[in-house]
Amino acid sequence: MKKVFLIICLFSIVFPIKSQIISSSSQRTTVKASSKKQSNTIWYAKASLLGMKFSHNLEETGDLWLGRDYDMARKTGFKFGLGFKKPKSITPVIDLYWGMEFAFGQRGLGRKAIADDVDDEEFYLKRNNVQWNPINIGLDYKIMDDIIIDGHIGAYLSCDIFDWKGKEYGENMDERDLEEWGNYTNRGDMGLNIGIGVWLYDFYLELGWQRGFVNIISSEADNDGYNIEYYTNNLSFSVAFKF
Repeated sequence: MKKVFLIICLFSIVFPIKSQIISSSSQRTTVKASSKKQSNTIWYAKASLLGMKFSHNLEETGDLWLGRDYDMARKTGFKFGLGFKKPKSITPVIDLYWGMEFAFGQRGLGRKAIADDVDDEEFYLKRNNVQWNPINIGLDYKIMDDIIIDGHIGAYLSCDIFDWKGKEYGENMDERDLEEWGNYTNRGDMGLNIGIGVWLYDFYLELGWQRGFVNIISSEADNDGYNIEYYTNNLSFSVAFKF
């Protein structure tokens, strides 16, 4: 009889404890699942076609680097990047988000003749760079669940890699000219990225603008006493997809 009583007491202690453990485990699983559900980070890959040129002060100085009979023109380039954004709902149709992006891209320029007696021969300069956007701030406006207007602004840091590549009069530029550009231009840059686009399901189309604040021309360059100022000024058309 004592044994039966002891077994009954043991079961009366073990079962409530076991039930409590199962209940606690279930609650933790529910919390984790809920937390995971609320974590709505969006990752994407982006490819961009660039229209590259430099903002300048040639009206004040004349163009000592490209020739006084020419003005700058945009040259096509590319950029490929990976990024993410973390939206937070503000209203049923508006989300505020912050994000970050890493990219491999380019900056450069073309030129066009502005004198009547000068031929408009092919000319361009390009240099590859790596870019980091440490912060993007944006708004999503939901037209429908799968159609969203996306506008954003953010800062970027970049560093040119490799050497300048270019053509002049349709032929590869002289190595000495490219070396001079390399010696008297800065590799580092920082500035603003601005973009607006639309998400269609998992795909994104964007028009963007990138403006640098660091003078590309080094202070060591010999500019005949002029203060030559060139700044990154890229337009972009981008396609991205979520993954």
